[in-house]
Amino acid sequence: MINLRNISKSYADKDLFSDLSWRIGPGERIGMVGPNGVGKTTIALIIAGNEEPDRGEVIRTRGWKTGYLAQEVKAFRNQPLIEFVVGGKPELVQAHRRLSELERLLADRNNEQTQLDYAHALDHFQELGGYSAEAEAARILAGLGFGEKDSERDLHTFSGGWIMRGVLARLLFQRPELLILDEPTNHLDLPALTWLEGFLSSWGGSYLVISHDRTFLNTMVDKIVELENGELRDYPGGYDDYRELKERQLQLLEAQRKNQEQRIAQVERFIQRYRAQKSKARQASSRKKMLELLEAEKVDIPPPPKRIRFSFPQPERSGTPALTLQSICKSYGDIEVYRGIDFTVARGDRVALVGPNGAGKSTLLKIAAGALRYDSGTRKPGHNVTAHYFAQHQYEALDAARTPLQEMMALPGWDKVAWLRSLLGALLLGPKEIDTKIGDLSGGEKAKLALAKMLIKPANLLLLDEPTNHLDPQAREVLEDALVKYTGSMVFISHDRTFINRLANRVVEVVAGKLTNYIGNYDDYLQASAKHGKHDNDAERKIKAASPAPEWSAPSISKATDETGKSGGGDKDRKERKRREAQLRAEKRKATSELRRELKDQEARIQSAEKKLEEIHFELAMPDTPREKIADLGREEKAVKQYLEDLYRAWEETATELERLECQFDERHESC
Repeated sequence: MINLRNISKSYADKDLFSDLSWRIGPGERIGMVGPNGVGKTTIALIIAGNEEPDRGEVIRTRGWKTGYLAQEVKAFRNQPLIEFVVGGKPELVQAHRRLSELERLLADRNNEQTQLDYAHALDHFQELGGYSAEAEAARILAGLGFGEKDSERDLHTFSGGWIMRGVLARLLFQRPELLILDEPTNHLDLPALTWLEGFLSSWGGSYLVISHDRTFLNTMVDKIVELENGELRDYPGGYDDYRELKERQLQLLEAQRKNQEQRIAQVERFIQRYRAQKSKARQASSRKKMLELLEAEKVDIPPPPKRIRFSFPQPERSGTPALTLQSICKSYGDIEVYRGIDFTVARGDRVALVGPNGAGKSTLLKIAAGALRYDSGTRKPGHNVTAHYFAQHQYEALDAARTPLQEMMALPGWDKVAWLRSLLGALLLGPKEIDTKIGDLSGGEKAKLALAKMLIKPANLLLLDEPTNHLDPQAREVLEDALVKYTGSMVFISHDRTFINRLANRVVEVVAGKLTNYIGNYDDYLQASAKHGKHDNDAERKIKAASPAPEWSAPSISKATDETGKSGGGDKDRKERKRREAQLRAEKRKATSELRRELKDQEARIQSAEKKLEEIHFELAMPDTPREKIADLGREEKAVKQYLEDLYRAWEETATELERLECQFDERHESC
């Protein structure tokens, strides 16, 4: 178990969180979400022991090992990949080293003590799984997409993304009690991601995943923890459950606030109506105190999160097809990527390119965009086609010395400062970010700026390479909404399965230089490819089947219909409706009668306590009240005030519950 107790952390003049407490227990599967920059990675680093809080303490159960996968690759000692992975268990490496030393000693002096030491070392090595270690490491590497020959390659010969996979393989081989993965899906293609989900489904320890991948969070976690405004809040279930529950909690708070405001208005009307009448003056005075209590206990409604609001400019209609590639050949030196492939994009197509990393998806997209020369073949855009190409690392092409506003104003013909500020503001790049050097912006802010540059001029063909990288789930959803409304053609690469499912009407699988076409979205592609025996999707299907269902759902109340499906109709229906209405009224009286009696009793107790308080005040005001009695009256006054506050609070809760029940019956009555 890991327990965070009252920890605080600040950077420069920014407080990330203060007096934050949280715990992770055995076997928990947790997804952490929250806007970019709120401190999710900082909490992960503190839990992993890679960073210390400014205040507070981190309590770890003895023997609990923690493995942490960072977003970026740090310095490492160059060595063969398989050696690096097996090195995730230092005790195994030490046992193997000890065994090798004893083998050399046996060759020099084969005595009884050396034989005994060797036997003990061999037992220890076997207990640690030494003889199956390399086979297990190789299995993990294969699942993450490495080839058989990659095991002996040195780490420095791999690209950054593949090194990250190697680091992940080392952590999975290590099998710590707590695995912390910070954006693990950023460096994985869809086949490797599916394998990782299957591997984690049988994970015996706990894991904490920081991810923007909504499908991964829906599939792989039992609890979502949201970091917002310096606080952590737990929500049971996956990402969709979290969104639904959070929305319902907000609706409940709004309903409570509405009930409170209605009760406050009732009390205010009572005071206004009776404060001038002597017979009701005492009650009006007590209602003022009740009003103060009600005002103090008003429910705070959290401000709605800022939303990115934008839409792609709707382009002119293009001809069809929008783009045709014929007999395209492309090689990088001796490595042949494509030999004579054909690819066509019809007007209105939304094509998702899928396949393992290194298969040539980005190469195909660059050729389609005219951003990469090919060896032979023909590229033919359709009539009146204009294209926008969003590269996977588009933000790297931004001028780090400029501010976002300067970068936008550098575009030809765009010097309208107010309009550009509005566009950047719509993407949640506020005044502070607009005047910050691009080199000092976060990856997500740079990605938003690169998208803003694409919004300036309408285009009827979008070519997008990982447009959702560095965007949080909220930003991804808004980008999806904009692309759903977009009327042009689109070809895109994404590892976000939710994104593909919402947008694609065609999936093209790129494997070994060949293109295979599937109609529909990503789920349709999985189903069709499984039928053809191309992929083993049993793990993914099992994971989906095992994903937790929502614990509760809103009850549905249907209107009565006749045999034709139309509501009402005929004397029989009217009689039946009246019978149900009468039954509902009876149920309402029965369900609310106890609350009404309780409310009446509470009001009687309030009046009695208020009368007692007035008597105490009268005695305290008398000039001949003995001094020794004044102290007793003061203590009694304090006790009665506390009793009254408790009565006011109980009365408010009963009144709120009564109103809630009555509203439920009123809604059922309206549905009859």
